[in-house]
Amino acid sequence: MANPESVPLRSLNILELGGGVPGPFCTKLFAALGATVIKVEEPPRGDEARWREPFWKDTPGPQNGGLFVYLNGSKRSVALDLETTAGVGLLRRLVEGADVLVDGQPPGRMERLGLDDAALSRSYPGLIVTAIRPFGLTGPWKDFKGNELVSFHASGLGHLTPWCCEDPECPPLKGPGSLAELYAGLSAAVATIGAVWGRQATGRGGLIDISVQEAMLSILDEPLGWYNFVGEVASRMGSPAYAPRGVFPCKDGYVAIFAGQEHQWQRIVQLMGEPEWTKEEWAKNTRSRTAHRELLEAQLMEWTMSKTKAELEELARKYRATMTVANTFGEAVESRHLKERAYFAEVDNGLGQRFLTPGLPFRAEGLGADASGRAPLLGEHNEEVLGGGLGLSKQQLLRLTQAGVIWQSCCRE
Repeated sequence: MANPESVPLRSLNILELGGGVPGPFCTKLFAALGATVIKVEEPPRGDEARWREPFWKDTPGPQNGGLFVYLNGSKRSVALDLETTAGVGLLRRLVEGADVLVDGQPPGRMERLGLDDAALSRSYPGLIVTAIRPFGLTGPWKDFKGNELVSFHASGLGHLTPWCCEDPECPPLKGPGSLAELYAGLSAAVATIGAVWGRQATGRGGLIDISVQEAMLSILDEPLGWYNFVGEVASRMGSPAYAPRGVFPCKDGYVAIFAGQEHQWQRIVQLMGEPEWTKEEWAKNTRSRTAHRELLEAQLMEWTMSKTKAELEELARKYRATMTVANTFGEAVESRHLKERAYFAEVDNGLGQRFLTPGLPFRAEGLGADASGRAPLLGEHNEEVLGGGLGLSKQQLLRLTQAGVIWQSCCRE
């Protein structure tokens, strides 16, 4: 366990609005490094992620959603009704004490509340405002709402998924999970920590504009390269200059082979035992092999189908070849390598149940990075944050609770 003095973000105060995936994933990374994250939720349901499947033992409930537990460890929850004047007033006071505001509200919501992100940034010069929207804060689509499905397909990636599927009848397909929104959250975290670092030198914060669509486009390096430099729109087969490149069936699963460069291809030839067909004219160079892709893939498939995953993995290691077994998700979770690295974290949902969740996307030895913090109950920290933090008395908290401005019960479903 790291010395508290060495935890890098222990003095950083972050306010999170909006729920869902991108903002909470951004602040999850900060909380894991010791920052104080106050999560503002709106009663009675709170963050939408509390009600997203899968649920613990298939039982819906505000603490049973696996996504919420994964994204919100070590945070403090305050339940405020932002449709009330008093609720917005309390939010303003929380903003005044924050170093960073991570805003993932739907487009137009902050403006309607009188809390426009740009205006907040101007009103509080030291505040860093990280606004996450489906299409950013400017442009003709800035007011469009969206979700993971919308942002994923807005990037064009649906036409590249699944990779190595040349079926012309295959429509655009969504990738698994919350790829676009998680990457937007990661992008927001990187930009925000840069702004925190910069503020140490200048004393000023600023406004960070995160578009989920643009975050997804930023990782499509190769398709954009082909579009810009060659004028070709990438297909599911990837770039036309490389073959073999794809996933091939074997006796008990699949194996991925990438051998576009000549030295890579020669290692594949060696591990296959240098079959006669690899000496034919059409197989002698990358360009020719690519031109005869269908024939090449048929020959490779005939060979991979004669092997098990274990046999192929052993050959790949022996010949240091660019070939790898395509794990199922279950095989990845049960991987001895990941277990020895203690990658997965057990997280408490606040009711005593333990969830296995992905760990952090980085290692920070000696810095106290911890992915196992407990997820908060809805409104659990009202008294701590609004009482201890803002100085409201118990009588004031009681009156606000009776008026429905705050939701004091943290245990009701």
